[in-house]
Amino acid sequence: MKQLHEMIAEYRKPKGITQTCISEVTGIDNKRISNIETGRVELKAEEFILICQKGLGVSPSFFTSRFLETKKDYSA
Repeated sequence: MKQLHEMIAEYRKPKGITQTCISEVTGIDNKRISNIETGRVELKAEEFILICQKGLGVSPSFFTSRFLETKKDYSA
């Protein structure tokens, strides 16, 4: 399964949204956006929410629901 940082980059690029644009609307440094997308730094929850909502115009659950579906508890 892909990591969040990979899914963010893969969603952003075809839409023509630049890292600079995300940086401008979120206030997150452009270099940090780059490092997040490449997995060089850990994505903080606050950054994830800002990138999703302000930068990409989607709910964070757009990406996280995929994780939740695969981690269902079948032990009951």
